[in-house]
Amino acid sequence: MKTSYFAAVFSVIAASACGPGESVPPHDDAGTPPSDAGAMCEAACVPFHPAFWYGPALVWMGDEAAAPPCPATAPFDVYSAHGYVEGPMPCDACTCGPTSGSCEQSEPVTAAAASCANDGTGVEHTSSDLPVGWVGSCNAENAIPAGKLCGGVPCVQSITIGPLRPKQTGCLPMPNINASPPPWNRFARACSLPTALGGQCPASSDICTPAAPGPEFKQCILYLDGYSLSDCPSTYPEKSVFYQAPTPKCGPCACDVPDSTCTGSISLYQGDACGTEIGAPIPIDAAGPVCVDVPPGSALGSKSASSLSYQAGTCKPSGGAPNGAVFCCQP
Repeated sequence: MKTSYFAAVFSVIAASACGPGESVPPHDDAGTPPSDAGAMCEAACVPFHPAFWYGPALVWMGDEAAAPPCPATAPFDVYSAHGYVEGPMPCDACTCGPTSGSCEQSEPVTAAAASCANDGTGVEHTSSDLPVGWVGSCNAENAIPAGKLCGGVPCVQSITIGPLRPKQTGCLPMPNINASPPPWNRFARACSLPTALGGQCPASSDICTPAAPGPEFKQCILYLDGYSLSDCPSTYPEKSVFYQAPTPKCGPCACDVPDSTCTGSISLYQGDACGTEIGAPIPIDAAGPVCVDVPPGSALGSKSASSLSYQAGTCKPSGGAPNGAVFCCQP
């Protein structure tokens, strides 16, 4: 017997007895119809549902006042729901709150025993890293003395400074308080059997199921978690979305990481008190590391930063779609 299919049918029947908002039955996710020895199918052979779908079932769609009962060949109403002729239920667009923050320079500061142009594999490097969360005050940690040699050449010939990093808060999803949905103007009723029909189909990918009693019923499969589905399978190409709860919910909103940036400059000094500079202040930002050449053998005694500026960006919202049941039907 085709137990995989009818386990799903019984699960959906059980679900239809639950009130709005109660748990949805687990998916029958086999994705392939079990084999069935015996006589040929005397009803309808239709494609089996893909993994994580329910069905197939006979579905009627239209004005609820005109909805017929389930046919005798499939007498159980396994899922009834409402929707709109115009398409899915409207949901307010997700939005994200403002972001705020500051800039810090906690990426590596490294001296190379070669110029920026000649730096690479095989060149010895010496760390002069800054403390975590450094925001620019004079700092003499990890100093490199003048004339220090690395493999017989000056350790300090160029210095690479890591990018600034925004330290930010906010950019949280705003509550998606959707207005009351407009009145329903479409109804769907899915009908099926509580037991297997039995019978073999010519195609091994098909399953024997009750035939439609007329053109008003269609062979359909159902996907109950409508948040994550955009397309119907090619075997059931016609898509409709319906909602079982009296006031269906719009999905949660989320916000991407904001595209904020930082700019500023860092100064390098020979002594430990940020006195005599090694060259001019070096512009830095959040885009990536910066390398500058310095007189070979220079001391790197201390560092300071100035004009650290945080430019708040925006974050892209996502989510917020209505959670409905997707009905995919044959023409």
